Amino acid sequence: MKKIIILISIVSLLLLVVVGCDMQRAQTDAEWYYIELNTINSAVANNVGTSDQDDFYPWYKLVLEHSEGSISVATWAEEKVGIRVVKTAYGEDPEVILEKIGIEWEWIDEQEIDVDMLVPEIEYGELFEIVLEIYLPEEIQIDLESYSSEGDIKITEIMGNVEAETSNGNIEISNLISEAILYVKTSNGDIAAEDVEAEKVELETSNGNIVAKDIKTNLIAKTSNGSVDVDRSTGTLEAFSSGEGDITLTNITIIDFADIEGSDNNIYLELIEVGKGDYVVETSNGNIEVVFPSAIELNLEVIIGNGTVTSNFFDVPEGEDVFTVKYPEDAIDPSPFMVKTSNGDIKLDMAGE
Repeated sequence: MKKIIILISIVSLLLLVVVGCDMQRAQTDAEWYYIELNTINSAVANNVGTSDQDDFYPWYKLVLEHSEGSISVATWAEEKVGIRVVKTAYGEDPEVILEKIGIEWEWIDEQEIDVDMLVPEIEYGELFEIVLEIYLPEEIQIDLESYSSEGDIKITEIMGNVEAETSNGNIEISNLISEAILYVKTSNGDIAAEDVEAEKVELETSNGNIVAKDIKTNLIAKTSNGSVDVDRSTGTLEAFSSGEGDITLTNITIIDFADIEGSDNNIYLELIEVGKGDYVVETSNGNIEVVFPSAIELNLEVIIGNGTVTSNFFDVPEGEDVFTVKYPEDAIDPSPFMVKTSNGDIKLDMAGE
């Protein structure tokens, strides 16, 4: 496997504002670094890449480690990697800090490039930020691993496998095709994913919202403190939210399996198509509304604590907290579908009724 490894390691202290400290700011113009990929043509000639494509693309690996600042990754028409860097420093003499920050790289062997960030020693009360923009050739596939502890990550229009993680920042993913798992995680930030095709997509944040659109694969969307909004998803579906924020799922096609859970959250689920499988929609303190497609066979189990159940396609039993409904009554192999809330109302409707 061809690979590029970019290791960017930045160590800095938090900016401490001290009374009487003369803080100044300095910023560089954009600096460009280029890495020629001379192996692209030979790799294509030797049919390196995926055999089911009309054109054979060489496969590389790109690892980004960046602790201060944002990262963006996109493609361009050039047959080389471009790295655009903008540096900002704060302190009593920020120009001195900027002069010490740089990038160096070297070929390790024919398959690997090692790129390192040169960083200064930071004194008390100083801070710097580095914004990285990575541009990749269109005619390659990529294993991309991107890590940032203090900054946003944006990845768009690449073909390959992606793992993106930041502890304090937002992550935006769009227009990706992958043969494996797309894994995206942040501990304090929002996640947005759009137009993604992969074996599986995992989106996770502990303090933030998740928005996903046009996900053409199995999806896991999980937040411990925020909302989950999914529009147009096809595959298995797992959606979890606790704390504040509702779960809103529209234009959903579920295949085989769905597990949708909240704690103090309202849940809205609009289904376009449902395959055979097991399905659970559950929240502890919130309302649930499910809109089913007309062409569906259900073995519906309803569990409710303090609240009411309404439906436009079956008669709700009076005074029962737990009941089952088979729909249609002559269904031979209906899919189990459980809807449960402890403190809230349940509304179960069928589209067009």
